[in-house]
Amino acid sequence: MVENQVKINWKSLTFDDPDLTSRGLVAVEECTDYNLIGDLKTTHAKPPKGRRDIIGAAETGSGKTLAFGLPILTGIYNEKSMIFDDVPAQAGSRKPLYALILTPTRELAIQVKNHLTAAAKFLDVNIAVLVGGMAAVKQERILSKGPEIVVATPGRLWELIQQGNSHLSQINNIKFLVIDETDRMLERGHFEELQDLLERLNLDESKKKTRQNFVFSATLTLVHDLPKYLKTKMKKSEMTSQRKLQKIIDVLGVTDPKIVDVTQGGGTSKTLTESRITCGIEEKDHYIYYFLRKYPGRTLIFCNSIGCVRRLTNLLGILECRPLPLHAAMQQKQRLKNLERFRDNEGGILVATDVAARGLDIPKVDHVIHYQTPRTSESYVHRSGRTARASQQGITILLIEPSEMQNYIKLCKTLSKSSIVNSCFRKFCNCPIPGEDLPVFPVDDSYLKAVKERVNLARELDKLELEVRKGNSEVGWLQKTAEEMDIIVDDLYPLCCCLFSYCCIEFFNNNQHFKI
Repeated sequence: MVENQVKINWKSLTFDDPDLTSRGLVAVEECTDYNLIGDLKTTHAKPPKGRRDIIGAAETGSGKTLAFGLPILTGIYNEKSMIFDDVPAQAGSRKPLYALILTPTRELAIQVKNHLTAAAKFLDVNIAVLVGGMAAVKQERILSKGPEIVVATPGRLWELIQQGNSHLSQINNIKFLVIDETDRMLERGHFEELQDLLERLNLDESKKKTRQNFVFSATLTLVHDLPKYLKTKMKKSEMTSQRKLQKIIDVLGVTDPKIVDVTQGGGTSKTLTESRITCGIEEKDHYIYYFLRKYPGRTLIFCNSIGCVRRLTNLLGILECRPLPLHAAMQQKQRLKNLERFRDNEGGILVATDVAARGLDIPKVDHVIHYQTPRTSESYVHRSGRTARASQQGITILLIEPSEMQNYIKLCKTLSKSSIVNSCFRKFCNCPIPGEDLPVFPVDDSYLKAVKERVNLARELDKLELEVRKGNSEVGWLQKTAEEMDIIVDDLYPLCCCLFSYCCIEFFNNNQHFKI
């Protein structure tokens, strides 16, 4: 079973360790305030003797990237120093691949690469990123330069390995392996290529013993109660944090790991303010617009589906909020461009699916709003972790409608907020609610009334625009078919639709009664 699990006070880190190169620390000091790297620090700030594996669980925004990045950069620097001291470099010799870092999302892979590049500024260590949605030819050209560290998503990495890339053929010889957001990577039905990669990496036992593994996530030790029907029918034993960690160890082939758990309760930051708003499904748009108008700042809104992201983005666009969408169906270049615009705008609004929930370090996100209740407690922790990072303050708000109450209660139970569960039942029974763990967000009813009028008008306009788009699509198909048959078609219908939409927009803009 799992041993060596420790809880440590990490606040005492000093950078006097001789194994941490002075060049690397200068770069870290330049690229970030290293006093705010977070809680995950000292135990693996240097490579453990004998390449001991590390399993780390810490709150979101606690500095996990540098927690595995610093020892890897130090280890590579030392390895290269030993090689150059013993054997002079030969012209045309193939550069070794030292480290492989796997992440669940493209955006996280690019972010990790950028952070490590900044930290390796004076170390002469090259880092490459391999993700889907970008030209494979360009990535092969980057690999031809022999980067010592490769940061990748499993799909694109396995694709290039199968194509016989010469640099990636050294993958069995790597000295460091990182699997970031491990619980997400190991979810059933996701990242099937990861299993193929692990089988290849663990094929040679002698090389496996010389490799140091880093396994990280904010929700590694988070466990759920089994549904009652599974407990009775399948007679499954209850999942505990220890069993979950043991399962991860078995799947990944980790040996004798040092388990470092510095999570404080549910995995959210101590500087995060949590709150909720209970409302009907039709009222969610009202509360979203109310919050955006009354509390300006960099805001990230999470939805459970791409369709919801698109609808909400259109609605907020009509309301002149200038939202940016982010979801898996977008082109990769557009996803990165929207992220960059959001980072550069202090009052930016990003409407996203869970593709933006894990690992992304966007500076000074003031608010996170869950437009739909997350399906899992892990999603809630990682979504909420986009704010209140590196000791900064932040607020997260859950919008809960009656049909989502069951998911909400499960979420509260998993995060050990039992009094919230009790208060939820009292809320729907119109009973008093003493001592809530997750307080209700205060709302100014007089301001909300004016917001509702404007949002309702925007909804009507959104419906009209949708009808116009449908009409244009149908007419476009009809015109194309008619042209193929040499038939002339009346063009008045789309013109009338466009004119009607234009009139509605003018009405909306000219009616000051609806402006707040």
